[in-house]
Amino acid sequence: MNLYSNIIYKPDTIRVLFQLKFKVDDALNLLRATMPTISSEEVSFWYERFNKENFDISQDLYEEKEMPSLNMLPVVLKRKITDEVNIEDQDALVRVNKGFRTYLRADRRVFNLVRICLDENEAVLCKVYKDTKEEKIIITTRDGGCIVDKNGETTTYENSMIDQVLIEFRETIKKRGTKIADVTVKFNSEMQGGDKMFFKGVCDVFSELKEPLHVEKLDLRTIETNKMNSILRNIKIGALNSLTYEAIDVHTIDMRDLNNLDDHVPFLRTLAILSLSFKNVPLSNFAHISCIYLKAVISQQELSDYKNKLINSSIGPYHTLETTLTTEEIKEAFRPYETISPGINQFEGSFRHSLLDKKINFTTTDGLVLLRFF
Repeated sequence: MNLYSNIIYKPDTIRVLFQLKFKVDDALNLLRATMPTISSEEVSFWYERFNKENFDISQDLYEEKEMPSLNMLPVVLKRKITDEVNIEDQDALVRVNKGFRTYLRADRRVFNLVRICLDENEAVLCKVYKDTKEEKIIITTRDGGCIVDKNGETTTYENSMIDQVLIEFRETIKKRGTKIADVTVKFNSEMQGGDKMFFKGVCDVFSELKEPLHVEKLDLRTIETNKMNSILRNIKIGALNSLTYEAIDVHTIDMRDLNNLDDHVPFLRTLAILSLSFKNVPLSNFAHISCIYLKAVISQQELSDYKNKLINSSIGPYHTLETTLTTEEIKEAFRPYETISPGINQFEGSFRHSLLDKKINFTTTDGLVLLRFF
């Protein structure tokens, strides 16, 4: 007879040890010599029954008792769990666990999109919830205030158009545990003066949050670069995987001034910064990012270090770099490589990815470098 498959064997043995006055720990150590998988919880379960003079071992009641599960967790603990996962993982919990499904499907703090835009004649806040329900708020200026249109219902306020859209934005993101797949903040570049007030207000809303906001994709368009740095400070580290930033005026800044970007870089999969050019760029630190568009003042050695980091990463790149290097300097930085097309105005070559054993093609024209995975 296989003693391990006999459901009476374990409780019967535990009962004998109980009657011999073995303590739980001593009984457990003795049992593990022949039943390595037996747990302290199981021994304690039977000891508790025997202490109550209940010696019924006709069936393995321990195996039949309701085991702890996620469904038994109180809502406050489920909330703590879901607060720590991204939106995709939270969706998985909804699909596989009834206990999470019940309250998460009713949760109005998860958004596919929150888009706030300022134009010359109107401000718009668009919210798309996780259940795809959409709410659009259009705010227009009137004498002495503004008119707010929420899905066709209008209300008048004494606030300015900018103040009111910021109030609506604040109400949207202020709750603890709010998660947003895509946040977009933009304004019309033809506006005069209102853009600074608008973006200062957006930064103030972020800075008022009691905890960093869970944002997975951030798309900004602003005239003031320091505003991006301020917003990044109030976004949860580890949540952000895509950052797109468009500056209205073209200029060069020191990337060290964007110090709040540093903590997000290890988790990014897309980084696209348009118009701005950077100096003091730690380019090698970006080699793990799948998709990059960046203008950078870099040296030949820095480009070479980036290439060596890239070929030992785990990604296939889709990178566009605008540099101040010449075509010959870029070719030298990428050695050794295979020549594909030795054109006069455009050079195309490739080098092998060390880990993935595939080729990375590069094309360079007047400082522009395109890297693609083949």
